[in-house]
Amino acid sequence: MSVDAGLNVAQFLATQQSIIIGHHCTLSALTLLLFDFAITLDREVELIWRRKTTGASVLFILTRYLSLAAYGVRSILMAHLSCGLFSYSALSILAQAVTYLQYLPWAAFSALRVFALSEEAYRWPTSIVVFVLSSLIFGMNFARLHWLAPVQNSAIGTSCAVFGAVMPSEINKVFSTVPRACLIAADVIVIFTTWHATYRTRATVRNAFAPISSRRTLSSILLRDGTLYFVVVLVMNIIYLVLTMQRSQVDVVTQVSYVVELTEPMTAILISRFILNLQEVDRRPLDISLSTTYTWSHAKSDDIVLTSRIVGSMGSSLLSLTVDEDERHGGVHDNSNHSL
Repeated sequence: MSVDAGLNVAQFLATQQSIIIGHHCTLSALTLLLFDFAITLDREVELIWRRKTTGASVLFILTRYLSLAAYGVRSILMAHLSCGLFSYSALSILAQAVTYLQYLPWAAFSALRVFALSEEAYRWPTSIVVFVLSSLIFGMNFARLHWLAPVQNSAIGTSCAVFGAVMPSEINKVFSTVPRACLIAADVIVIFTTWHATYRTRATVRNAFAPISSRRTLSSILLRDGTLYFVVVLVMNIIYLVLTMQRSQVDVVTQVSYVVELTEPMTAILISRFILNLQEVDRRPLDISLSTTYTWSHAKSDDIVLTSRIVGSMGSSLLSLTVDEDERHGGVHDNSNHSL
């Protein structure tokens, strides 16, 4: 058995073990994504495809179908017996590109949440910072392609592409830790913004964690699902970062941590569910003039229209903070001018 690029037998066996585990993780992630797709397809058709196109619906489509495409192509590659997660071919480059592209709609999702919840003076700066921090992983992952090189595996009789063939260990560790640290920072900003925008409304907090059968408002969905999503992703990114930093040596070929194999499908599912819940609750007619709890003084009418057109239900939760008490007491009125 011989392997090019100076990989010894022990490293080669470790690589093979990493590949097998990675394949199992890929199949598990694809199964999870397909299951979630099957049980939410009826809601997707009703809330996304049968309604007018908004930023929220576009983000939903990109989030769901980029993830399905990424894991679908990776599963197809598994059918070809190669010595790496991706064979050195056009299909392998496509698989990696689609996998990396997932992070762009996720970054846009985080940025738009901050945009919809921040005060006017901080709206654009905060959103840009969150987007840059969240999308850095996209650029750095694509930069990894620079180090791709074919490695001949005589035991299988084929070639594959691995990152570690020519990538120094120190650089590999930087590429594994820095993007995750930036994602953690972005998640912290979004969580802080979410709670800062809703903490003054006590009814919102009580409604957010009420029994499932109770009636939910846009702001309660924002608080509950927004907190759940960003906390779960934050915890998984922290675990990944800690496991990476604790390793004295990062193997240049094998996975640093398999937490990322769970983080990506869970991120796609949580974002999809978040948007579906917002779209569902947003179908109710609201009268934004019934403010009894908290008024967003910076929400001018032109600004409201622009935000609604850009982010759809994701931005309308900004306004629903003013009607929680009215909805809780049944004070919901129709307003034909409030369309999202």
